[in-house]
Amino acid sequence: KTIIKCPSGKAVIKDNCVAAGLSVGGQQNGGLSFEGSWNNRPSGCYVEEFGNKLIFFNENADPAENEENDRVSLLCQWECIQRFSIRHMASFGCQCIDGYMSRETGERVLRDESEVCISSLESTAIRVTSTTITYTN
Repeated sequence: KTIIKCPSGKAVIKDNCVAAGLSVGGQQNGGLSFEGSWNNRPSGCYVEEFGNKLIFFNENADPAENEENDRVSLLCQWECIQRFSIRHMASFGCQCIDGYMSRETGERVLRDESEVCISSLESTAIRVTSTTITYTN
């Protein structure tokens, strides 16, 4: 079995779990999120990838039956090691700095750590209509 867990120091804390879950499309059931101690789910904050995509926080620090194919998305903080990227606080992920965008999506906020920030001028998401820029004084 492969136990899924966040890298050391990158787990989303309980106080930030709802915000992190909502930022990736998770839902609350009547304004509630679920907290408990389960042996068959990852430790920490996660969103179920089926049904209502509910947000959960598992307080069990060492679940024994947590498998990689449990159809849940464990939420971890990103490293933001991509060139031209900085922390995006609302999603606990990363975003490209001003003037840069994701090569894959054309957006500033990155979907995952595999995306790359490129200059907006190089992006295929922006259509260049002229190749001449004239400056006047």
